[in-house]
Amino acid sequence: MAAPQAEYVDSIDINDQLFALPKTRLVLCTRTPAAAPLFFWTGSDVLTSRRPLSDRGSDSVEVGFDDTTLTLKAVTLQMYHRGKQISVQWPDVSSTTGFASLTSPGPHRYVIAADVPASGVKARLSLRIEFHC
Repeated sequence: MAAPQAEYVDSIDINDQLFALPKTRLVLCTRTPAAAPLFFWTGSDVLTSRRPLSDRGSDSVEVGFDDTTLTLKAVTLQMYHRGKQISVQWPDVSSTTGFASLTSPGPHRYVIAADVPASGVKARLSLRIEFHC
């Protein structure tokens, strides 16, 4: 019998730059009959100092999706990079919602490709997130 599939983020690319993933603190992948699956990952890189030092933020990815039809419902991402926080909420409340898609290259494996506006930076971001759920 095969071992149960682990839940984790494989990789996060922002504007074709691979992010070093911090130490994982929490990974949840919930599936209930009444709701679409929800994947939630959070981590903290203790080797990278935060500015200001009182900032206790953590990196996180949250994905709501329908794995039957491969329909992406929502993506929320918060990453710290070079002392700045990058936040993405898709779809967002503005009229520039951007584009996001979900594919599955294998069992329990998912890839999000998105072009979205973000706070913390002045331009749109090209995202690619791979995760197991």
